[in-house]
Amino acid sequence: VQIDQTAHLNNSCIGPYERPKVKLPGGAGSAVLVPNAHRALVWRTKHDKRTFVEHVDFITSVGNVDKVFTPLCVLEKRNGVLELSLLYPGVTYEEVAENTGFPIGNNYRVMEDLTEAEQAALEEIDPKRVRDSEF
Repeated sequence: VQIDQTAHLNNSCIGPYERPKVKLPGGAGSAVLVPNAHRALVWRTKHDKRTFVEHVDFITSVGNVDKVFTPLCVLEKRNGVLELSLLYPGVTYEEVAENTGFPIGNNYRVMEDLTEAEQAALEEIDPKRVRDSEF
């Protein structure tokens, strides 16, 4: 639900733990998996300031998050903080910055458009566009 600039993940609650505004389902094992994985990759189907916050309300898991994939870009952990690494075609730097609650840096590259063959392969393996769903 929340990811902060140091790649802490919050899947537990919004607001103070003792009196949360919203209780969430919890980490589903992420508190054990993320710190023990050599390299954790996180996928989010939303990219907004409610998700990407300066500091999470509660730390469910902390550890080896390397990259976060969103519909707008890829954020990569560098020198202990998440920064913009790859900007998707048709998305602007300003759009990512406006939808992120912490500084995103300016050392990034722009992804090239998918070729027709790449787009066809993606549609073949995910014809129902599950990649766009919230779980």
